[in-house]
Amino acid sequence: MSLQSMIFKFMCTKSDRKRDKNLRIPENVTVIRDIAYDSRGQLLDLNLPSEPVSGNPGKKLPVIISIHGGGYIYGNKEVYKFYAANLAENGFAVINFNYRLAPKYKFPAPLEDTNNVCKWLTENAGRYSLDTGNIFIVGDSAGATLCSQYASIVTNPEYARLFDFEVPAGLTVRGTALNCGSYEFDLSNKTVLDYLGKRISKDDLRLDIKGSITPSFPPSFIMSAANDFLVSDVEPLKKLLEEKGIRTIAKIYGTKEQEYMGHVFHCNLNLAEAKECNKEQCDFFRTCMQNDVNRSESNDLNR
Repeated sequence: MSLQSMIFKFMCTKSDRKRDKNLRIPENVTVIRDIAYDSRGQLLDLNLPSEPVSGNPGKKLPVIISIHGGGYIYGNKEVYKFYAANLAENGFAVINFNYRLAPKYKFPAPLEDTNNVCKWLTENAGRYSLDTGNIFIVGDSAGATLCSQYASIVTNPEYARLFDFEVPAGLTVRGTALNCGSYEFDLSNKTVLDYLGKRISKDDLRLDIKGSITPSFPPSFIMSAANDFLVSDVEPLKKLLEEKGIRTIAKIYGTKEQEYMGHVFHCNLNLAEAKECNKEQCDFFRTCMQNDVNRSESNDLNR
């Protein structure tokens, strides 16, 4: 691990512990912990709300899969447990999972792990009354990069063929939330190289995030904060998605005067602004949901 990554990991650990020290899982959320989702024993937590999403036409719960951030070298489901629970409070079942981290595991290990989570979901949805017709994916920082790539893998067959794993049959992602992310790989960044490996080529088509996006990419809510060091990445992605005809919302939260409104502020559940952002993204997902009647009509049209 590079010195840059070591410092980054230390600072994130210290900051996240301070952020979360007074937080508790809300009583209206049930967490089923430490479910193995693949043959390696990788684990996920399933957060279930006591009240389903408003307007949900059936008894099954729509699902949000959360891909954590951490520069590919840091983070786990424990760090994101309060964020995942807050999303669940908005009426969604939320999958919060660990994925393999760099530098021990290189690209595209986290994408393969995300795919395995989706396989687990499709195979186990009935056990937990989960609605595989309404799956959404969120990610922040490095997780936003992973989220955008995986959404392209699901919706762009040519891009999917560049990877060694297969998307579960029939998997549909209804929407994404891309939070405080970067959508280009900086090969001069040592932390990024800890993930990609020094031998990877800048011409590797798997790294072309924006070039992999097609008009089939899911509706997306892109957000950042006024003091996020990646705030300038929002507008170019918004423009690209809109040019592709993809329904897009882009929002910058807070003001420059609010120093606390920085990178991944939405994970700090001490902030009213975090809860507001998370609710607005869940509200956006509601507008993307399809009920059983909609899906039946859509299937009839595609026959």
